[in-house]
Amino acid sequence: MDDRTRAYLGAPSPLLDPAYQVDPWASAELTATGLVLRTAGGLDFPCTASVPVEGVLRLRIGDTSRLPDPSPMLARDVPETAAEVRQTSPTTVSLHGSGVTASLGPGGLTMAGLEQPTVFSSGQLMQADAVVGFLHAAALPAQARVYGGGESFQGPDLRGRVRRGVNLECHGAAGLDASYLSVPFYWTDAGWGVFAHTGAPVTADLGATHADVAAVAVPGAGLDLFVLRGDAPALLRRYLAVTGLPGRFPEWGFGVWTSRCSYLSAEEIDDVVRHYEAADCPLDVVHVDAWVKGNVIKDLTCSWEIDRDRFPEGWARRLLDRGVRTSLWHNSFVLEGTAAGDELASTGLVLRDEAGTIVGTNDMPERMVIDFTDDKAVAWWHDKVVTTVQDEGNVSFKPDFAEEVPPSALSADGRTGWEIRNEYAVRYQRATHDALREVLADDEIAMFCRSGTAGAQRYPCHWVGDTPSTWS
Repeated sequence: MDDRTRAYLGAPSPLLDPAYQVDPWASAELTATGLVLRTAGGLDFPCTASVPVEGVLRLRIGDTSRLPDPSPMLARDVPETAAEVRQTSPTTVSLHGSGVTASLGPGGLTMAGLEQPTVFSSGQLMQADAVVGFLHAAALPAQARVYGGGESFQGPDLRGRVRRGVNLECHGAAGLDASYLSVPFYWTDAGWGVFAHTGAPVTADLGATHADVAAVAVPGAGLDLFVLRGDAPALLRRYLAVTGLPGRFPEWGFGVWTSRCSYLSAEEIDDVVRHYEAADCPLDVVHVDAWVKGNVIKDLTCSWEIDRDRFPEGWARRLLDRGVRTSLWHNSFVLEGTAAGDELASTGLVLRDEAGTIVGTNDMPERMVIDFTDDKAVAWWHDKVVTTVQDEGNVSFKPDFAEEVPPSALSADGRTGWEIRNEYAVRYQRATHDALREVLADDEIAMFCRSGTAGAQRYPCHWVGDTPSTWS
């Protein structure tokens, strides 16, 4: 684990961290150039307010230029419907739109229409006089529960916990508050939710420091925040309207899959299928990890070169003739010395640091990371996926890994590895899904992925990662 991730996981709640100061909003004012928020410390920040979906208020504050546009985390058709903004006092504005009535001013945002008035106290997170993020806090009613945050191995109710939403290679751990798949969307049965649109890790203190306060700390010089209101079904519908509906899964995808780590040859798979047939057990899909050259189990990289000694030409199509589809493993890492690794490194399509040096994954530095913010890398990947399906006849992929993006990296779009840490998984999975759409019907695409963040639900499905094989 790299030093930054280790420090992040061990940092105190943003409500307690002495390294940060909170500079709260002191006023909101309509000016000739638009809405401006001023902090108690005298800093001014431009703000735009929109209502993209009924019951959802979107606030973009400060410099949001480092967020991707278009964003892989948002649905492609999220409308830009400006909120009606009125100056109601020298320091306060009102915000109106479909299903939204709110005021913004000293202390933060007040949303109407909830069971009890809720003030979303907001402000800048400052460190050594520099803006490093935003803090968004709200009162929690005594009996309210908090949900969301993506994957959790400690139960669905998050109240009383601090969630550090960084995607991690969990190495088979169970019972820890760590996750392969972090989503910066938190909602309560008190009738509201917040979604921070960012690919960077977000910290949430959900009644841990103060039993009656939920706070979300979002890093960066700009904040893109969606505040949602409604009961549980409405909140989830509205969140999906912003980030995209779950993708369709084919009927055969709900059938019987068989897998192990790993089937090592077509001959071994034939033997397994014969055992299923002899037992009169239905079998729809066989999944294969180690289908490429090299030691997949040791190197944990994908060379995209099929090992013909173990998987002779036509092996997957012969399985399909018996009614069994094939799924193949891949990940977004390549190894120096392989044809794929050397090609990607020589053409500049892997992540590098500020000095131009190739950076590997945090846990295995020898693994290079394909840069999916670069359209040329996406095109390279697209060709590999399409060619493999056409040559082998598999109908599915398992997009594995993608959690350990090195913080020191600089992506092709100019952001750091920390800024794209969680977003990276969605870009990677989208690249596979889009390629499959070229060779398969939309309702015939099935993947199963490990990592992700907001928007990943468009590329189903996701499994819970490498959990221990224990009864607990």
